[in-house]
Amino acid sequence: MKAIYEFDFDGEKDWVLANSKDEALQHHESTTCSDPTDRKRVRRLKKAELKTSYLLDIEDSEPDEEDQDESYNEDDYSCGYKIICSFERVLEDYSTPDLIATTAF
Repeated sequence: MKAIYEFDFDGEKDWVLANSKDEALQHHESTTCSDPTDRKRVRRLKKAELKTSYLLDIEDSEPDEEDQDESYNEDDYSCGYKIICSFERVLEDYSTPDLIATTAF
């Protein structure tokens, strides 16, 4: 069953869309060339987490208060960056195993 798996590297995180944990592990290792012994844990995100986890556009940061215009909506941002979509949406719209997000930027 399709799910999103979180790879934790002691603070840095990657998220992989895959059909199983084994597929996620295989795809992550082939995509990132990371050493499996470096990761602290791999877990499947719970359904409730998918609604509040987001793909973010790190090129589009939240404007300062004095730079906000009438089109500004604070719900369009998370952690200071523009929300592209929720992980829930990724799970609905995509089927190919893929590294969908990382904090290593």
